[in-house]
Amino acid sequence: MRPFNVTPRRGGAGPFLNALHQDHSIGRFDRVMILLQLMNRLFLVFFLSLNLGCGNSQPPQPQPSINPWEQAFYKGENPQRPEIIALGIGAATIEVEVAGDEYGKQLGLMFRKEMPADAGMWFAFPETDFRRFWMQNTFIPLSIAYVDEGGVITNIEDMIPLDESPVRSKRKARYALEMNRGWFKKKGIKPEDRIRIGQLKPNPAYIPPD
Repeated sequence: MRPFNVTPRRGGAGPFLNALHQDHSIGRFDRVMILLQLMNRLFLVFFLSLNLGCGNSQPPQPQPSINPWEQAFYKGENPQRPEIIALGIGAATIEVEVAGDEYGKQLGLMFRKEMPADAGMWFAFPETDFRRFWMQNTFIPLSIAYVDEGGVITNIEDMIPLDESPVRSKRKARYALEMNRGWFKKKGIKPEDRIRIGQLKPNPAYIPPD
């Protein structure tokens, strides 16, 4: 709201004020009181007009939406993701959760205390690049496989709970797969093996966060 600028009208104080000065039957004190009352009324009218004018000047602003994974992060929770994907690696076939959007990727497997033996999380990125993960707020020992655009595993690394040092891909990667630590070794899966990437489907264990 701009400051209200008052510009005096040409021709002096106006007819009403001139009449007050010319009426000698009104004492000086009375004239001052009348002027003060007039100024108070003018100020009140001006103040009300400003409030009425500003009350509807702005349309109601929509409230920003809160990402459910952001809510989960601040509450120290990590619910199951809404989608899973089937992956084939050698003789093994698994269904793992899909990290989802950018915030879901940042949340990863943070805060979870346990995970079934063949469960894990799949990260799919929009482009191929060098990747690095860390274990901030992550309590489950994990192994991570970085995967290139063709589905070939570039390297597999073990990750230590709560360790915030980065664990990097050795080549550019488009995907990453986190499993319980030692899972790849138990299944005989190694770098240069190819992952068969299936279709997304709804996760029956998914419960939307509050």
